[in-house]
Amino acid sequence: MTTRQTNDLSAPCRCRSIRAIIITAVLLFTCTVLFGAQPDDRPAGNDSPPLFFSGFFSQASAGFLAGKSDHGDPASLPAFSILAASRVSPRFSLGLGTGMDLLEYMAAPVYGNIHMHLQVDRTYHPYLFFRSGYSFPLGKANDEPVYKFDRLGGYMLGTGAGILLPGDDHIRFYLQAGYRYQELRTDRTHTDTGVVVNYSTFYNRLELTIGVFFR
Repeated sequence: MTTRQTNDLSAPCRCRSIRAIIITAVLLFTCTVLFGAQPDDRPAGNDSPPLFFSGFFSQASAGFLAGKSDHGDPASLPAFSILAASRVSPRFSLGLGTGMDLLEYMAAPVYGNIHMHLQVDRTYHPYLFFRSGYSFPLGKANDEPVYKFDRLGGYMLGTGAGILLPGDDHIRFYLQAGYRYQELRTDRTHTDTGVVVNYSTFYNRLELTIGVFFR
């Protein structure tokens, strides 16, 4: 018979994460209402070109997750991502992304992404973003003589702001900063008794990235 125990020493950390998520959601909703109520920035006339990029676009970025660690990880952890998205309106874009994070163990997040464009302008293009998904483990853990380890990955969430810098219409650089929440779970099974203990690690980090925009 297999029994399961949970070893979760991060309850206060999880509570802080929930509060941060709620505050972020309220801020995003408020910004959506305020900017969504503004009139369209396009000039009058049917022949006037739109002042925003439309259609499909992609982003590739590299950065790091910075913050204090309570479980022995470095204060700065590398993160890489690729996003494919489509502009569905002057104010919003929807997309899917993936990447690679070097955390407690290497993981590949797969997430949905929402961009809210704050200013439809060709020179500087500020935006807010929200993403949520699941991180899948890459590779297997090394087992010990009496223990077997199963990496399970965990849920992820990110939100923040970025700015698209001036440049070519098809290739531009951008800067992005935000909050990143990440959960990583691991099952440890005793090979003799069958007792399973679940270990959860929670990350609350500042995510800073620089990337390239393609259209």
